[in-house]
Amino acid sequence: MTDEIKELQATFGDKMKVLERFTYYRAGKNDDLKQEAHTAIWTGLLKDPNATDGYLRTRIKWQIRGVHRHSFGIDTMYRKRDDIEFIHSTYPDIDDNLCLEYVVNRYQRLEDQVIDKMDTEKFLNSLDYNEHQIVQYKLAGMRDRDIIRELHMSYQRFYDIKRGLRPKIAEHFSA
Repeated sequence: MTDEIKELQATFGDKMKVLERFTYYRAGKNDDLKQEAHTAIWTGLLKDPNATDGYLRTRIKWQIRGVHRHSFGIDTMYRKRDDIEFIHSTYPDIDDNLCLEYVVNRYQRLEDQVIDKMDTEKFLNSLDYNEHQIVQYKLAGMRDRDIIRELHMSYQRFYDIKRGLRPKIAEHFSA
């Protein structure tokens, strides 16, 4: 890992603490909008590592507004962001370089790719039917409302299942 990336990650962690209340004000409890806010902060820091809080707040506001009003989200089928890989971590230790290691080492040897594939299959097999279907549909690029319609479940049930998936993913892949 280069020093620039470590420094940028440290700055990102500091800005996340400062902008946490503003992010909650804009995104509420919607995890997808929070992720969009984090993306806005990260891309803003990539453009200008010394960006002010006001600049980053404006980026958050416009990013969330664009997603919320125009359905320009990560999983919008006709507007994929192929060049960006999103990683969400709720692990409280900022010095845990799990996310950074993934980004830096995403081109792995064949043996490591096979091990990762087996881990992923083991994880998918540990999920119940609805969780497994949600993960499969999200990987296929479906929007939340389409998944809800496909699985014939309520909005609240879908988001409860989705919220329960995040800790399972963290638990399985952090061990």
